Amino acid sequence: MLLRLEQGRRGFSTANVILLSIDDETVRRYGPLPIDRAVLAKALDRVASGSPSVLVIDMLLSEKTTPAADASLADALSRFPKLVLATALEIPAGSRPPQWIAPLPEFRVHASALGHVHIEPDPDGVARTLLLSKSNGDQRRWALGFEAFRLQTGRQDPVLESADALRVGPYRVPAARFNHRLLWIHYAGPEGTFRHVSLANVLDGREPVSNFRGKVVILGVTAQGAGGAGDRIFTPFSAGLGMSGIEIHANVFLTLADGAYLVPLNPLQELLSVLTIAALMAAALWWRQGRLLISFAMSGVVLIPLLAYVLFRRGIVVPLASWIIVQIAASLLAFLVHTAFVRRRLREAILGQKNYAFRLQAVAHEIKTPLTAIDASSQLMAEADIPERKKEEIAQRIRGEAGRLSGVVTTFLDVERIASGALKLRRQQVDLAKVAAEASERAALLALKKNIAIEKDLAPATVAADEELLQFAIYNLLVNAIKFSSEASSVRITVRSSSQGARLDVSDRGCGIEPAAQKHIFEPFYRAKPRGEGQPGTGVGLALVHEIVTQHGGRVEVASEPGKGSRFTVVLPREGME
Repeated sequence: MLLRLEQGRRGFSTANVILLSIDDETVRRYGPLPIDRAVLAKALDRVASGSPSVLVIDMLLSEKTTPAADASLADALSRFPKLVLATALEIPAGSRPPQWIAPLPEFRVHASALGHVHIEPDPDGVARTLLLSKSNGDQRRWALGFEAFRLQTGRQDPVLESADALRVGPYRVPAARFNHRLLWIHYAGPEGTFRHVSLANVLDGREPVSNFRGKVVILGVTAQGAGGAGDRIFTPFSAGLGMSGIEIHANVFLTLADGAYLVPLNPLQELLSVLTIAALMAAALWWRQGRLLISFAMSGVVLIPLLAYVLFRRGIVVPLASWIIVQIAASLLAFLVHTAFVRRRLREAILGQKNYAFRLQAVAHEIKTPLTAIDASSQLMAEADIPERKKEEIAQRIRGEAGRLSGVVTTFLDVERIASGALKLRRQQVDLAKVAAEASERAALLALKKNIAIEKDLAPATVAADEELLQFAIYNLLVNAIKFSSEASSVRITVRSSSQGARLDVSDRGCGIEPAAQKHIFEPFYRAKPRGEGQPGTGVGLALVHEIVTQHGGRVEVASEPGKGSRFTVVLPREGME
């Protein structure tokens, strides 16, 4: 693709190379392949009279024909001072080593060099590279186009080799030893970029021999029909029909003559480039929380090929396909991560809204509880048979509950801040029995309204706790037990001490809790269906109890049987959790 975009890059003109084709017209008029060597000799005699710079023959002249025809061809070859003949490696059957197929001695004696004709396509069938050097273990040959380049530059002295390059006189060819002197072919264009001259036109005199003066002439077979055997290989420019072998050799020669080398990234550079693309996508994901991720990913689709083209113009071949695959894969991964991040933020927002609603419900719940107690007390005071002393006691409790209303919001906010880690528990050594007794006194008004007795069995038990929050939790357990108990029943609260800490139980003989509901009752907003005389709750009281106990390093348990009542157990460690 990049080669197709590039135009007008070369300094050494393609007009300096002529492809002398044994094409279908030649085969039709002068016989089938292999072409008669006497006919070939006649054409070469005419070409030689035009004084070409170099003659390259892309044909294996390894087998004898008639003595007269071979002799005439040998005589014609002798007229070219710079001649390159083709050779190829043959892989014999069995375990024998590969052997070079060389020209006949009578032809070889006139050759300035022998060059191998092997062109091996990539796994996708496209010829992008060529090995400048091939060996059978005993003898090594340079590529046909490379030998033509050496002769054209007048450098027939030995090639100087280093680990990363070859040197032909002053010319440096970047071809590393580790990859067997691989050369990337810098194609000048599609088939026909170089001028093709039919051998038939030379024989008929229709091609002026002066056109060959000073040119590099490459002779080979391009015929396809009527017994033709011209080789065709797909190149980056091919569309349908591959490129002829002589045109590929011409591109190899022109790559060397023009010095327009294509140098691929080494493995380390390729790895770093891929990691850089992945790192850029990661940076796009991180920067401004991925707000420009889509724009960055779309820009990469355009910028990566553009960068590859710019580097290609500078002779650097990059793994464009790998870059695009990594960019797409990194983009997809970044999108997945960003989507997961957005979904998490959305869940957090939804949870935040739910928590906000929970807080509103909790505040309403905690305000409603003392108001209910005040209402119940005021109704008792309105009864005519209540003694004055009892009325005064009820009035004092009403004032106490009213005073506690101002602290409900502060207490609740403290619970929320403790849960979020914004507020530390105000720990001190407290007697759990004393805290339970005070909570029981607060709940007495509610119990009195339903004629429920609060039975207390409170043994001293010292724990490190926030006294106000702990009383808040115990009071909620008692209110919950009274709410779901039938009238004229009882609620029992016990406190016991152990070597590990303390245990508090609040038991009732109410409607009980269904087994399926017991594992959900500490979840915010969960409301178990009431049984009997039970009342529906707001779904926040037990959630607050659970949070307070958890922050103290303890646990809350429930044991309940429908129709028989429930027991809530709070277990607190002696020292609590920091």
